Amino acid sequence: MTHTSVPPVSRRAVAKGAAWSLPVVAFAASAPAARASVTADVCVVDITGVGVKTVNGKTVTLTFSTQNYESSARQVTIVSVAGPANTEWSAPSPASWQAAPGISTQQVTLTRANNANGDAVVTLLACGANTTTSAYVSR
Repeated sequence: MTHTSVPPVSRRAVAKGAAWSLPVVAFAASAPAARASVTADVCVVDITGVGVKTVNGKTVTLTFSTQNYESSARQVTIVSVAGPANTEWSAPSPASWQAAPGISTQQVTLTRANNANGDAVVTLLACGANTTTSAYVSR
């Protein structure tokens, strides 16, 4: 039986091999996380502005500008309207709407019990999260 002598592997060779394999292992480990974040169903709808038009002393039309980053329409619902002062507001019409993909607007009409001037704070529900915006209302 013949025995062939294999030269020992140097520490330098081991370190060099490990250094080359490290980027491959790091990429393979991070790739699934990146893939999962791209395919996950993430909803993003931003309220980009609110315009105000006072129809008469008490009826107000709010125009909400939305930016929907999704490929399908998403539900936006008015949760509450407060202020200015102790203003009581009627139920908004409509109270909810579908924000189309891209940039869109929606007009909502409300009636207030008084003619107070100031900021009306509107809380909206979009994508499962509340967001707050304000609009200055006057007579």
